Amino acid sequence: MNTDLRAAALLRTEEIIAEHGWAVQGVLGGPQDGGGFSYTIGLSRTLGHPEIFIAGFDHELQRRLLNDVGRLIKDGEDFSRPRLADRVVRDFNVAFRPLLPASVQKHGGIGLDVLGDFDAVQMFLPDPSGKFPWDLGCKRSYVTVQTYLLEVSGPIPGSDEHRAGLN
Repeated sequence: MNTDLRAAALLRTEEIIAEHGWAVQGVLGGPQDGGGFSYTIGLSRTLGHPEIFIAGFDHELQRRLLNDVGRLIKDGEDFSRPRLADRVVRDFNVAFRPLLPASVQKHGGIGLDVLGDFDAVQMFLPDPSGKFPWDLGCKRSYVTVQTYLLEVSGPIPGSDEHRAGLN
């Protein structure tokens, strides 16, 4: 990105954070990698909460989910540790796991320019049968698009009986 465009993007991101408390940054990807990923910029600054990443879904869906999560955090929810959450999407859980710092450094892009180093978690969506990427029997496409890029750490949220050993 040329210097003028980058400066304009940084300024616009700062304006959005000042107005709303966070911005959502989409990073495009191709069909081979599930369409890229999106993440928040500003939750750590304005609400003291790690930034949230989501990978592998339509950018508009990712943006809506990240904004919904931002509003929940603003209302007092905490997604900073491994957990399942039932208030993000009606009728099913989503999961959160911390990202390794190396993943944040590799994929944090403009967020690093705005915030400096920051902590982050990844939000995972279940497949249509309610299974997460680490659950036995999770639809392969859901495993691939949500785990191909970002590296997470910490315990796996949910029941031990369904784990597939994916860390």
